[in-house]
Amino acid sequence: YVAKSLLRAGQEVNKGDVLALLDDRDLKLEVERWDSEQAQYRNQFQDAQAQKNLAQVQINLAQTRQAQAQKALSESNLSRSKVTSPMAGVIVSGDLSQQLGSPVQKGQLLFEVAPLQDYRVVLQVEERDIDLLSHGQQGRLMLTALAGQEMPLKVTQITPVTEVVDGINRFRVEAALLSGQDLLRPGMKGVARVNTGNEPVLWVWLRGLLEWSRLTLWKWWGL
Repeated sequence: YVAKSLLRAGQEVNKGDVLALLDDRDLKLEVERWDSEQAQYRNQFQDAQAQKNLAQVQINLAQTRQAQAQKALSESNLSRSKVTSPMAGVIVSGDLSQQLGSPVQKGQLLFEVAPLQDYRVVLQVEERDIDLLSHGQQGRLMLTALAGQEMPLKVTQITPVTEVVDGINRFRVEAALLSGQDLLRPGMKGVARVNTGNEPVLWVWLRGLLEWSRLTLWKWWGL
């Protein structure tokens, strides 16, 4: 359960800063319970040793180790009751101030933190254009919030993963900015142009129609 919200989206954080606190009362009780059981099994182990009862010694030893492992697991869960930032940056999503007392699930996304100086540009490239791109190609990026200012970029990775954007299959292509990172903020969107070589203007204009015609002819007549 959410016990306290300390930071929210839009605020800058340092590595290790506490973003929120979860209710840890049950976890503390669990740690104390396993600690008590571990002490109990340890005493039984010592009594069995004194009586030279080897079978009981082995049983108590196994029980002590099990209690120790359970205590370590509970302590690990207790340490996660403090939601901390894994890096320095800005919180791009997450606000638990309106969810105090609400339950959270294991694996639930609570916060997203993005670095301030190490931005990654993600290009959404149409399926018909992906064969024109290759690693190392350079281009330009113009953001909606910074219209009129071009930023040079370089293609760093072409992933074999498609996403449906506006009803069209698009490949995810990652690029790195060569300059202008200090002007960026997480989540900005815009238009990118990548230099893929020189071709006749007429071919550039008609390429989409020609490729669609070829695919249609092959689909219906195998030509």
